[in-house]
Amino acid sequence: MKKETLHKIVDYFRGKLSDKEKEDFIVRQKTEEAFAQEVEDYKIAEAIIKANHRDQLIADTQQMMQAYETKQPSFFLHPIFKVAAAVALLIIALWGSKSWWSTPSADTLFAQYFELPQAPNLRGNIADTEQLWQRAMSAYTEENYPQAIQQLERITKNTSTNRTNSANFYLGLCYLMQNEYEPSLAAFKGVQPTSSYFQEALWYRALVNIKKGDLETAQQTLREIATMEGHFKRKVAAELLKKIVN
Repeated sequence: MKKETLHKIVDYFRGKLSDKEKEDFIVRQKTEEAFAQEVEDYKIAEAIIKANHRDQLIADTQQMMQAYETKQPSFFLHPIFKVAAAVALLIIALWGSKSWWSTPSADTLFAQYFELPQAPNLRGNIADTEQLWQRAMSAYTEENYPQAIQQLERITKNTSTNRTNSANFYLGLCYLMQNEYEPSLAAFKGVQPTSSYFQEALWYRALVNIKKGDLETAQQTLREIATMEGHFKRKVAAELLKKIVN
């Protein structure tokens, strides 16, 4: 593996590539068998790196390099060589790069943990607010988020409907998919603690703050989730919190 290729793979998984570069990367991964294998080698090598103490790994790699230079047979039995020889030989070139050892970027963490919920099942022959809700969910399913936002905003302004919490929840998701983070947060905060949507809204509030780079607020929300008895993302929130803090 060339050094330039390795750096490109590292930048992809650290969320440092532009949208065009990401598209090119994915196309190469799907169409070039050799490149796809290099990506898999990187994943395995990085897992090994994270599972070992950094100083010990460096010492082991130095021994590997010495063995390689003197053609010692023991080099070819090293576990890193077996699973990712090309990457292992280039680890030493990345020691001075903070990106190799640092916490993943906010965009990377968001992409790793974000899942867009499906719209709920719709019923036929309904009127008034329910018609707005049906149109909003149809637009949401079709990924027509601006149209969904129009309908959902109308529902949230109707104080007599029982759709306020669900409308705010999907409104937050629609704004998020439009990269409008402040309106998204405002909508999620409009979901009341008594609502069945509250736990999900709280989780997505944490993800939105990660996406917009407000890690301090994200940490506060994740701590709230991690200590909330019965929250469906309690363990995941604790896991994500460690990644942000570290």
